Amino acid sequence: MQINKIEIYKIWLPFVTPQPSWNGVITGRDVILLRAQGPGSEAWSELGALPDPTYVSEFIDSELMVLMRYLIPGSIGVKWSHPDQYFDWLEGQVVGHGFAKCALDCLGWALHAQDNGQGLLSALNTKRNDVQSGVVLGVNDWSPGCLKWILESGYTRIKFKLTPDTSVETLKQIRAMLPSQCLMVGDGNGRLPLDMVRRVSFLDWVEEPFMPGDWVAYQSAVSQLAVPVVLDESIRTPLDAVNAAHLGCAMGVSLKPSRLGGITPTRRLIARLSDAGIRVGIGGMYETGVGRYYNLALDATIQTPLVGDFSPDSRYWGLQLLVNPIKFESGLFQLVDSVPIVDRFILDQKFDTIVASFG
Repeated sequence: MQINKIEIYKIWLPFVTPQPSWNGVITGRDVILLRAQGPGSEAWSELGALPDPTYVSEFIDSELMVLMRYLIPGSIGVKWSHPDQYFDWLEGQVVGHGFAKCALDCLGWALHAQDNGQGLLSALNTKRNDVQSGVVLGVNDWSPGCLKWILESGYTRIKFKLTPDTSVETLKQIRAMLPSQCLMVGDGNGRLPLDMVRRVSFLDWVEEPFMPGDWVAYQSAVSQLAVPVVLDESIRTPLDAVNAAHLGCAMGVSLKPSRLGGITPTRRLIARLSDAGIRVGIGGMYETGVGRYYNLALDATIQTPLVGDFSPDSRYWGLQLLVNPIKFESGLFQLVDSVPIVDRFILDQKFDTIVASFG
């Protein structure tokens, strides 16, 4: 695998409708795409970082600086025997900055697959080519009509953003309206009191109820709770996931490849956590179809994953970037064994800002 050239593109894309997040709603985001060229091959990836350091410490400008100053220059023209070797080199260049590393690690895997005449699914040895879908709502965003649309669309899991003020009675009312096979989960984003978590035992699980990284709180609370706990924001590095498994802090974890550094470290963690009896799901960062394809491919490597926050592009964006859009039918994403390639017509029309070019 060899990278001869990398281009970085940037554009602002609005959401079709505002999306709930841990600190309110967001109306759109800057999309950063990387395009790499190898000997006879092309690959695309996405920088999953957000515009500001309000969710994690890394953000778009910090990751672009790391990419352009430290990681991309040394990546050009070097032959790597495998993407794992490339990631280990990236890991040795800078501390942290998983978002920057992920953008390059994904490029490495896409080029490696093509070098071997494969698509990404084959290169990753996935278990299947379909992935279940999950939708995220604010508790105030629901209505009987909304639930009807969600179920008719085939979603198998609904996640509600929770706050200390969320009405537990409202959640019970929603649960009673859903069929038993539809998973209903809550996301506390690290802000829920223990007493409230005790009262939502009817949920299938609660994600990140307490302060991220408070291992003592999680370890002591898990044995007291009837509802399973899944970690998300607490897993900022691979070491966090190992600590969570060792301390018995949760029944499952949601791994976000962008935050962890890409496909390579996420694959390693999936194997390690599965061996420890911890269930694993794959999460995302409001990526377009480019970044989502890599996340879905990773999900497909897990035999029985926790259902992630995967919805079709049409729920988020009014613009489809991929030459071969990811198909969504009856609540399942149907993956084609290829690599994500951006439509050049869309590129010429919309991505008129080249941040930088190397090689």
